[in-house]
Amino acid sequence: MKLVADLAGLRVGDAYPVRVVGVINVSPESFYKGSVVRGDEEIAATALRMVEEGAEIIDVGAMSTAPYLQTEIWVDEEKRRLASAIKVVKESVKVPVSADTTRSIAAEAAIKAGAEIINDVTGLKGDPKMAKLVADYGVSLIMVAREVTPQGGSHSRG
Repeated sequence: MKLVADLAGLRVGDAYPVRVVGVINVSPESFYKGSVVRGDEEIAATALRMVEEGAEIIDVGAMSTAPYLQTEIWVDEEKRRLASAIKVVKESVKVPVSADTTRSIAAEAAIKAGAEIINDVTGLKGDPKMAKLVADYGVSLIMVAREVTPQGGSHSRG
């Protein structure tokens, strides 16, 4: 049995080639400051470069999800960042756009801005409304499995 999925019209799985996802991080509180993209021009240029280098999906994140850091921001701020960045990416490139969020309110803003995929790193365990939202809008979903309370690892809070 071959495993196949459709991510916003892009087939992935056993019968298809490896797909490259470019990640645009617009969260200044990110643990890795070198990954943060600021301003519309830099977002557009980054998305264009990623597609030219082979990215077939652009994933936009607006709040750090590092499980070992306290980086949560107000949902209204995440909504604003996501919607703004996704609009710029959609105007700049013609590939599917994914919103990296764990909150249904931010996901809905991202979908309304043009995101065709929701990337939920909690595996739909972080927000009980996320699965229904994804189903209601008929967008694709990437579910990442992770521990509810992260254990071990090489990161410290020092």
